[in-house]
Amino acid sequence: MAGGEPSLAFVMIRASVTAFAGYRRVWRRDRPILMDIFDLISARRIDASLLGGVALFGIGWGIGAFCPGPTWSALADGAPRTLVFVPAMLSGPWIARRARRI
Repeated sequence: MAGGEPSLAFVMIRASVTAFAGYRRVWRRDRPILMDIFDLISARRIDASLLGGVALFGIGWGIGAFCPGPTWSALADGAPRTLVFVPAMLSGPWIARRARRI
């Protein structure tokens, strides 16, 4: 990772191993613990909407320099950029729904 932060690679590796192990364990069950059936994504196509959403997510993450999950805990700091980022992050799904109707 030329010029990058190697610890991020280790975070991703650990997350991937954890997710792999968790999915292997869950798929042994007949049904989820809190639902009647597993709620799986049925879409299998990669289309312009998916690619656009992924690009916007990545660009927003890069510009904001925030991972969406930990952003919630960063709110406790009251840092101005966090207070700007969270409403922008939350407005994304609303904007996407409106854009889809156009």
